[in-house]
Amino acid sequence: MIWPCDVLFHKEPGRHGVDGWWMSENIKILVLEDEPITRTLLQAILRKAGYQVTITSSFDEALATWQRGAFNLIIADFFLEGTQTGADFIREVRASGRNVPAIA
Repeated sequence: MIWPCDVLFHKEPGRHGVDGWWMSENIKILVLEDEPITRTLLQAILRKAGYQVTITSSFDEALATWQRGAFNLIIADFFLEGTQTGADFIREVRASGRNVPAIA
């Protein structure tokens, strides 16, 4: 069995980054998180693993950032302050036609 964290931290059996697409330094992650401590922790952990991380703290900020950039993965807090959720953000991303793996 392959766990998501195994892929994230280069432990996927049979894949050693030969084609380069999944190597951490090539992966751009967009994080949507409204809690400052969680944002800081996610940023520290993902950057230490070598990922390029962009942190956003609101639905609108995440949407504007998404529209300006090319990301390989989205990590979104499901429960955000206000009326929109991380799931709403992911629905917006899917509606744009760009299919990117997302965790909410």
